[in-house]
Amino acid sequence: MTVLQIDISELQKRLPSYLKQVESGEIIQISTNGQVFPRLSPAINDAEAA
Repeated sequence: MTVLQIDISELQKRLPSYLKQVESGEIIQISTNGQVFPRLSPAINDAEAA
């Protein structure tokens, strides 16, 4: 699993592309001014969680 760290402004410019990457299993950490805030990760369905 890959973890990318991107700035919020980059996420805003290329949101559809980053969402496709998350759908394929990548995790994206969103940062602003060098501080990491939220993280986008693939959804876990009930079958995977069990």
